[in-house]
Formats: sequence, structure tokens, C-alpha cells
Amino acid sequence: MRLNWPLLALLLFTLLGSAQGNEHWRDGLFGYREKIHNPDQALFPKWFTMLERHQKALNKPAKKCKKSFYRSCYDLELDKLIRRLRSASGLQKIKKINHFTNKLTYISDDRNYRHSDYWATPDEFFLHNGGDCEDYGISKYYALRKLGFRTDQLRLVIAKDSNINVYHAVLAVYLDKRIYILDNRIQQVVHDTDIAHLEPIYAINENNWWRYLPPTSQHRTAAGSAP
Repeated sequence: MRLNWPLLALLLFTLLGSAQGNEHWRDGLFGYREKIHNPDQALFPKWFTMLERHQKALNKPAKKCKKSFYRSCYDLELDKLIRRLRSASGLQKIKKINHFTNKLTYISDDRNYRHSDYWATPDEFFLHNGGDCEDYGISKYYALRKLGFRTDQLRLVIAKDSNINVYHAVLAVYLDKRIYILDNRIQQVVHDTDIAHLEPIYAINENNWWRYLPPTSQHRTAAGSAP
């Protein structure tokens, strides 16, 4: 994914300016220190415009998908899967949704939308039979919401992959005092404490956003406490 550089600059400036005040920071995702904030539409326009488009889509009558050479009707398959998973355990829901969503094809925003960084709704993601990393995360986010997960259990995380020096988006799910990472690049659902190459920049859901600082010797404790 391509990160919004003005946003990154602002976040880095804010982080540097507030790093001295550790009293509001807590141990969080990937062992980093995190700080919670109220929603800010000015900082995250792509996230909030996606939320608006998604809400409008929910208010419209559902259209029956017609399978064709260009359309696979993954949205109908997901609806069937969600009905089957109603009585499954929380971990089974996470694993099945991650596996199902990862079947879709990775497609760049340039190819799908002629746009360098477009955050798609689940409807748009399925209509195009795929998308890029944050589109996978958003689709998983809403699928798990349909399966009863609370908003405060879910975060779309924007991170830097230090292995290949690119920015990436994953979904973090908080369940039973563990943090599970759903990544479109791997089929397995893994604990955040088992991942060393992702450096979180910020995370967001419908209620809040979080920013991150690397752990220090005083704060290097195990991550995974529920929010």
C-alpha cells in the first residue's frame, strides 16, 4: 500500500513531541507502546469516506449477484459462510473468515480504481473480485462484526514491513486476552507476539485510533491484553 505522506509526517511529529510523556502510554500491539485517541476525520479521510460509503451501501436494497466470467459472487459465498459460523467459537470464526477472504486476488488500487490509494468498502472489494491489503482488512473487519465481534475487538493496523521496507495493512483481533493478526499474505492466523517484522504506525476502528512508539526497557512486557 502507499501511505499518505502528510499523515505520516504529522504522526511522526506528534510522536516525537509526546514521547517524553509516557504516563498515558500502555503496552500494546506487537509489544509496542500505544496511546488511544478519539476519531479524527481530518487525519484519516480515506477511512471515514469508506465508512460513509459503506453505510450508504447498507441502506440500499441488496442486489442479487449474478455470477459471470467477470464476477465470482464472493459476497454471496461470504453470507453463506457467516450463517454457518454463527455457532462456531470465536477463534474458528477468525480463522474461517481470514481463509475465505484471502482467496480473493490481490489487485492494486491503480488497476482497480485508477487511484494510488483507495480504501474500498466490502461491496467494492467483492465487486472487483479483490483489492489491496487494507481492502482485505476492511472486509474481514465487517465480516467479523456480522459474526458478533465488538468494534473494540477489531483494529485495522497500518504498519511498516521491515523485511521488505514497504507499508502494509493487517487486521488485529482481540480475543480471550490474545491479539490475533489476519494478514492477506499468509493463510495462518498468528499471535502478534510471534511477529517481529511489522512495525505499527497507527491503528483505527469506528470508535478510536491508536498511535505507537517502540518498546523501551521499562515497557518491554508481553503484549496481548484485551482493550
